[in-house]
Amino acid sequence: MSLKAAIQKATSGAFNAISSLCTAATYTVVSNPGYNASTGVITPSEVNHTVSVLLADYAQEMIDGEHIKPGDQKAYIPAENFTPTCKGGDKLTISSEAWQVVKAKIDPAEAMWELQIRRP
Repeated sequence: MSLKAAIQKATSGAFNAISSLCTAATYTVVSNPGYNASTGVITPSEVNHTVSVLLADYAQEMIDGEHIKPGDQKAYIPAENFTPTCKGGDKLTISSEAWQVVKAKIDPAEAMWELQIRRP
């Protein structure tokens, strides 16, 4: 097993261990809708994925009002068994509340996504 695979497994195990702190959510990948000119049909532009997230606040000194605004949250998603590539503009729905993904990054071992989310 490579070091990368070991880190991915360890991250997944850690999320399992703290599952009581995680929240069920729906991650929605948003893409440009397709349009079929011959039929006039627009194809769906959103695909939903069920996921468990760990939410965290930003430290007060990180909130600058421009890049990180008051009320922004961090959402962590283990990358193992999560196939979408997260990106800004996607959505995260937690307890029927929609959040916009402002920024998404994955760690060097590709074990965990860190999302900056904001209420629209």
